[in-house]
Amino acid sequence: MVATLMLVMLSSLPSVWKAIEPFDPEMDYRVPYATSQDYWLFQRHLETSLPERPVFFVGDSVVWGEYVTADSTWTAFLNQRRQEEDQSFVNLALNGLYPLALEGLVTHYAGP
Repeated sequence: MVATLMLVMLSSLPSVWKAIEPFDPEMDYRVPYATSQDYWLFQRHLETSLPERPVFFVGDSVVWGEYVTADSTWTAFLNQRRQEEDQSFVNLALNGLYPLALEGLVTHYAGP
């Protein structure tokens, strides 16, 4: 009985945590370098941004913007020059991402 209760509590923890912890990324947000391996944060960024901003970039440090500030990345540049107000771009790249991890990330976190 206790094990079942613990299992239910632990399995509902991610949903509860999403409801408790606010996450409102700014226009040119990117997953910080220190949390590049935090796929939970990637998923939250995707879920939060995608309904409003359907064009996103996924990639490694080149797309993420290794040597530039968040307001100097490709997506920030495109956001500054966009023609349509209802279209903006999301930086879902992760610094240090390698091809196999990219495949798994898209398959398991960005899938339907």
